[in-house]
Amino acid sequence: MTESCALSRAAADTSALEAMRQIGRVLRRGRSLSRFASGEPVSLDLLRLHGVPVDALTAVGLADVVGDSAQLQVRIERWGSALVVVAPNDGHGAYAGADSLWLATEAMRWGLPGDRVLDIGAGGGAALALLAPRFPRAIASDISLAGLAVARLTAAVDGRFRIATVVSDLASTVPDRSIDSVIANPPWVPAALADLDVAGRSGGVHGIELPLRFLAEITRVLAPSGRSVLLTIDPTISGGARPLVDAVRKLQCVGYEVEVRPTRANVLFADAIRRLVEGSPSISDMRHVVVRLAAPARRSVTFTADGLDLVPADVLPATAAPPRHRHRPDPAVVEGPAPYTSYSAPTPSKRRRS
Repeated sequence: MTESCALSRAAADTSALEAMRQIGRVLRRGRSLSRFASGEPVSLDLLRLHGVPVDALTAVGLADVVGDSAQLQVRIERWGSALVVVAPNDGHGAYAGADSLWLATEAMRWGLPGDRVLDIGAGGGAALALLAPRFPRAIASDISLAGLAVARLTAAVDGRFRIATVVSDLASTVPDRSIDSVIANPPWVPAALADLDVAGRSGGVHGIELPLRFLAEITRVLAPSGRSVLLTIDPTISGGARPLVDAVRKLQCVGYEVEVRPTRANVLFADAIRRLVEGSPSISDMRHVVVRLAAPARRSVTFTADGLDLVPADVLPATAAPPRHRHRPDPAVVEGPAPYTSYSAPTPSKRRRS
């Protein structure tokens, strides 16, 4: 069984999820299972003493037993108040890094409103784990089944929140204007240099093309007066073009409040960023930034996912105004390895005429 299949199988197994919850409960009480959580072998007697059903973990490949010891095949790390599952080799899409922590920190500092938070391209859900306990509904959207599987395992071991996982390219199955708060940390390495693996997969020819698609998708799903936090790059392309600056201006012209600020990555990873610029003949400068975006209370336009082109609202498919959050239907949830699924739009409530 491949690592990706094992993760998806584990996330769909109720016994394995309950075993992860029990490990989380023990970790929150003390350090008795800290070695096991870090991937070191520990005695079966210790695990039984703490009520961990080892058979449930071994049945789905989350743990191996050799002799009288068991070893967890993923790591469980403590990120502030959250417990986060980290898969080997990023779990084929289950990314978790320092910028995941920065994304959550930026979101908490700014303050995200409403009942629902969506992480587009959530990977292993590390950033969402830090934010989710503040929201009644947390949704992780990603094209990677393995990434979403790790996000479900994280929710289980953390134990403080429930998560809905939606298999989707960006957030294509999420209805328009239905989410109060959105976070995203898309890949941004230029395509020619993606093999350097500085931040995972390619972000497009100049590294900004995929982040701009994320930004357009955010404007589509964000509810009126909703907020979003996005980590990306602000490259200057040879000739002076700055695609992110152009996109921000378009958004500001139609009523969005947008703030772009440099992050600490420009200092901590200055050498890596410099190598990216030197290795990209078409890029003359680059900086890592956080984009804070607040949607207007009323909107007459939206954006396509390609190039942030303006689209008049009257040419969009008719959709009902979303009702109060507690009445919205839950998104379709993918339980482990399942087919692509759709996220049904809310239906209008009927009012009796007097």
